[in-house]
Amino acid sequence: MRYSAMTALLVSMAIQLSAQTPSAPPQLDAGFEVVSIKPLQPGRIPLLVGGGCAFGGGVRVTCPSTVEQLIKMAFRLNPDGSALRSAQIAGGPGWLSTSQFEIVGILKTAVDQRELPAALPSLIRQILETRFKLVSHAERRDLPIYALVKANKDGRLGPKMHPASTDCPPPPQDAPTLPSTPANGERRCYGGSFRVGSIQSGSLALAGLAGHFNSMNAVDRTVIDRAELPGRFEIDLRWTPLSTRTTPGLQDGSQSDVPDLFTAIREQLGLKLEPTTEMMDVLVIDHVELPEPN
Repeated sequence: MRYSAMTALLVSMAIQLSAQTPSAPPQLDAGFEVVSIKPLQPGRIPLLVGGGCAFGGGVRVTCPSTVEQLIKMAFRLNPDGSALRSAQIAGGPGWLSTSQFEIVGILKTAVDQRELPAALPSLIRQILETRFKLVSHAERRDLPIYALVKANKDGRLGPKMHPASTDCPPPPQDAPTLPSTPANGERRCYGGSFRVGSIQSGSLALAGLAGHFNSMNAVDRTVIDRAELPGRFEIDLRWTPLSTRTTPGLQDGSQSDVPDLFTAIREQLGLKLEPTTEMMDVLVIDHVELPEPN
């Protein structure tokens, strides 16, 4: 049986729309016909660094990940649909976050690749529960977070944040990801540029901004909107990611004068990230086993 070349779709890309109200995942009749799990060989670089899955031919799902990364992809307990943070996974052995596995699953029937990212959590749960014998439950715990709040007592916004000039209706599910500033200078309602180090949008609610921070893992805690600024905003935020600032060889001249995220949010948007705590859902690991390799 032959498969087409794999099209890598990072899970982080699949959740860029997490700021929108999550829709129900498509119900795929196809589960896995066979799943191969092998320890990732020492010295071998994972296909998708940092965890994630690639899809190929509508039937092949490849996930080189730790079990902790798989759990983050499989269980969406946060209201905005974003992946769990490490602090939201409690219990379990130490190898959950250190042992890497190369997992290849073949679906029973081919499916549209556009449906796979939304269906991926349930497919990964199937692997975790059948092969890793995962048993878990959710409970509420008080966890450290960052609250996105106004930085100025008078409510003044920063120079890179303005009320959206267009009153946009809720975005459609198939809204294209397009540059926030077209050639003619008009702002689009939907789309924008969302990547680590830069968020540009012509119409973005602050809950959506917080959701993008979470999907990017931009900071070490979950970010929750507490600014009490309704409506949508034109935002042009640029910062130097922590990994770029601290990893030799990743710095370049274009980033040398760009501040870290905490400074950028304050100076450019007139907001700030305030450390506090929040009751959040936590996934508690009751039981998990190392799988038999095959």
